[in-house]
Amino acid sequence: MNFLFKILLLLLELYANIVITRIVFSFLYTYDIINPLNFFVQTARQLLYSFTEPFLIPIRRFTPSLGVEWKRIDLSPIILLTVIYILQCFLKFLIL
Repeated sequence: MNFLFKILLLLLELYANIVITRIVFSFLYTYDIINPLNFFVQTARQLLYSFTEPFLIPIRRFTPSLGVEWKRIDLSPIILLTVIYILQCFLKFLIL
């Protein structure tokens, strides 16, 4: 049973890293630090969004966006990272 919890803990850590990568990538993409017309950038963006959007969409329904119309800050990745952290703490407690 501990083995399954450790695998789940590892998967949660991997997913948290994907969400953090998406946050950084989003800032780089929004402020034109990376070229949005580059094929590699478009492919990486699609891949990151396909992994994270299924969990972020339900969170966005309940959270407001901060900022003005053309520059909004999406709080859903931060909430998702918080939920992942809580799940990790719970799993670590179960492993001990």
